[in-house]
Amino acid sequence: MLAIYVTKKWVEKIGLAADLILLTESKGDYTILMADEKSLKDSYPFVYAEVCRHPKTATRGRQTFIKVKIPSGEIAAIFDFTESDSKKIGFVA
Repeated sequence: MLAIYVTKKWVEKIGLAADLILLTESKGDYTILMADEKSLKDSYPFVYAEVCRHPKTATRGRQTFIKVKIPSGEIAAIFDFTESDSKKIGFVA
């Protein structure tokens, strides 16, 4: 799993779509999204990824991930976490 740190400003910009995405608050001006490491594609000026869907929006037959296109300038960092690391920060794959 990848942890993508994005600006809170970007999350506000996407409005109601943010409710579909599993987000974890972080100190400062950033929010964390968890993404499938195989889905990450950098195509400047955007980063394409499949991020974890919020559990409240998951239903039978729906995908666990949602495809997103994030402006590169809204990303502070991307970290590659093991499953145990992901669980420590509140994400369960």
